[in-house]
Amino acid sequence: MEKDIVAINRFGWEATRIMFSWDLGRRCNYDCSYCPSHRHNNYSPHASLEDLVYTFKKLSRYRRVMSEISSLDEFTVSITGGEPASNPVFWKFCDEMRAIDPLVKVGVTTNGTIPKKHYEKIDNYVHTMTISYHCEADPKIKKGVVEAILYIAKQTNTYVNVNVMFHSDPEYFQECLDLCFLLEDEGVHFVPRIIGEDQGAAGKIKHDKEFHSYTKEQSEIFTAYYEQLKNPSEEKASFRKSISVPKIDTSPLVQMATRNEIGRPCCGGISFNTATEESVSSCNTVEGPINYVDTIAWDETRYLQTSKFKDWHCLVHLFLPHLQQETRMIYAHQTCQANEFGRQGPLCTIETFDDYIDRMASGDIPIMKCPNNICNCGLCTPKSKHKPLVDAMVNKLFTNIQVT
Repeated sequence: MEKDIVAINRFGWEATRIMFSWDLGRRCNYDCSYCPSHRHNNYSPHASLEDLVYTFKKLSRYRRVMSEISSLDEFTVSITGGEPASNPVFWKFCDEMRAIDPLVKVGVTTNGTIPKKHYEKIDNYVHTMTISYHCEADPKIKKGVVEAILYIAKQTNTYVNVNVMFHSDPEYFQECLDLCFLLEDEGVHFVPRIIGEDQGAAGKIKHDKEFHSYTKEQSEIFTAYYEQLKNPSEEKASFRKSISVPKIDTSPLVQMATRNEIGRPCCGGISFNTATEESVSSCNTVEGPINYVDTIAWDETRYLQTSKFKDWHCLVHLFLPHLQQETRMIYAHQTCQANEFGRQGPLCTIETFDDYIDRMASGDIPIMKCPNNICNCGLCTPKSKHKPLVDAMVNKLFTNIQVT
């Protein structure tokens, strides 16, 4: 039935939460072969403390306005990069954010190479932390990353999610398996991630280093685990129990699998809801009113086999907007960069952010139109093939103002 999905929505706490990702800069102390050059380097200048504070004050105003005009009153700034903690003023800046607006929750996406003196008191700075585990790093560094993960998860109040980046190299792949088993045994939340946000063509081996293809044995591990995520209401999915650990076959196979055949969960592992054409068309409510959304039969899941939403109407900019400090651009989302005209492009700049906020406060709420063949991230945000349904989603979110 997944092929018939025509709408995705969020309910409960996730429907009240803005996660505004903020790329502090491209500088990174890693150089992973699969990380695109436009996402990292080792030479970009670090943003100054003064400039970061200037930008944060605008984000703080956005939080205040959105909480006044909508039900989106849970606000997290999700700091990323590059490697954000490589900026020498990063920890001082965390103190500044807390002093300026303590209602902003701070999340950090990092490779985990954080000095112990900082991660021992990480909950003074950070509410949530996503640590991406990369196999290509030096073994000594990786050992320190695992130690940091376990310490933060068990000894602090900071919530930890680990994105385990599954390298298709047989030895690295086994290393990722072993880490997932350890994290599950230790009760640490993790998401097994496929490398490469391109879905490719079925059966085609991709040689681009940024897009990994997986053997049949490897891909079966993902599909067996992801299958459990289709029904989040059942007992928590077990990575270890969902697979019988195979002997990793190092011989090349003609048939390889990319994300097209494997699918993917939400990056953060959250639950979201889907509706089919049948459930939408059987709804006996005039399209548009707020209660139109609630009368549809929604199915909860944490996984989709496909994420092709080209020309869909989408609210990703309300839930997962993105700011690039280095270019000073603000986008609907970090990877899709959709706008309301069905193209890629920024919503505004840091300098024109106040004008964008004023537009929202006046009731002029833009709706993005997807220009991309594939949704790399943001598949969990409200969207639909049918614009009247998305209009109803907007009306339900913005009950405190007259939406124009």
